[in-house]
Amino acid sequence: MRLARKLDSINLPYDESVILEIIRRSVESFAARKKSWTFGHYVFVLEDPRRRAVVGSSQIIDKHGIVNRPHICFKLINIEKHSRTMDRRFTHTCLKLEWNPEGITEIGGLILDERYRSHPDRLGKLISYVRFLYMAMHPDKYRPEILAELLPPLDKSGGSPFWEHIGKKFTGMDYKEANAKCRTNAEFMFSLFPHTLLYMNLLPEKVRKLIGAVHPKTRPAKEMLEHIGFRYTDEVCPFDGGPHLRARFDEVTLIKRCRVLRAVPKQGPIQGPAVLIGAGAGADFRACAAPAEVSDKEVAVSPAVLKLLSLPRGRPAAVLPL
Repeated sequence: MRLARKLDSINLPYDESVILEIIRRSVESFAARKKSWTFGHYVFVLEDPRRRAVVGSSQIIDKHGIVNRPHICFKLINIEKHSRTMDRRFTHTCLKLEWNPEGITEIGGLILDERYRSHPDRLGKLISYVRFLYMAMHPDKYRPEILAELLPPLDKSGGSPFWEHIGKKFTGMDYKEANAKCRTNAEFMFSLFPHTLLYMNLLPEKVRKLIGAVHPKTRPAKEMLEHIGFRYTDEVCPFDGGPHLRARFDEVTLIKRCRVLRAVPKQGPIQGPAVLIGAGAGADFRACAAPAEVSDKEVAVSPAVLKLLSLPRGRPAAVLPL
C-alpha cells in the first residue's frame, strides 16, 4: 500500500480492496499452467531481505483489451486543408478515438521506493527487466505485441490538464474518478467520447504541449524501452495524453537475449559479470541479480544464489545479461 500511495495508477491504485484483488489475480496467473489471454495479471515485487520490505514493483497484463473492456486510445493523425482561392494550406493534427477488443500484452505498474533509486545495483532496471525475463520463459502466455503506457506531466494536485479539457467535458467526471471507473469498465468512454476528429489546435497551447510528453521521472523508463525496441506509435492515453510505446514480442532485445541454461554451483570467486537469473514454476518463480559464469549449456553461480532461488543443482534457469 505504501508504494501504491505513491503511484496511484490504474494498474496500482491506492485502494486496499483493489490491491488485494490484484494480488489474488496475480497468484492465480502465476499458478496457471495453460496460456491465458483473458485475465492474466502478473505482479513482480522487489524485496529488501534485510528489512523484509517490498521496495519496488512491476507488472504484466497478458491481454489488455477484451470485448467489454477494449483497449482505448487516441490516435494522432494529420489532416491537410487547402484553399485554392485564398492560396492557403494548413496541416492540422487531430485526435481520433480508437479501440481494440482483441487485446495486447501490457507492461506497467513500475515503481521503486525513492530511497532505493540511487542504489549502485540499479534496482529500477532489475524490477523492469524481470518482466521480460519471465515473458521469455513463457512466450505462449503473451500476445504478439507489447504495449507500455507512460505517465505524462500532471498538475500539482496529481490531476490531468488534458483530461480537464477533453475527457471531463464529455463524461462529467474528474480525472481520478474516471480512472477508478475504468479499472472495471471502459464502456463509458466508448459511449460518451466523440468518435469524430478532435482538432488539437482548439486546445490551449499548454495542453497541446503535454500530448505525447512524459513526466520527468518517467524519462529513464522511456529511454530504456526505446533502447530495447519499443517505439512511439502516435497513440496517447485518452485520460492524460501520455504516450503509448509498442514493440513486437519477438523483436524486444531483452527477450531475444534471454537463454535457458543448466544452473550449477561454483565455490570461490565468480569471474563473470552480473546477470539476471530466474527460475521456478508457477507461483514459485524467483529472480535475482548475481555474478555468473555463462557457457553454452551452463550458468555457474554461487551456492547462495541457488539457495535464494530454491533451485536444485542442474535444474534449468533463465539468464539475461545485464
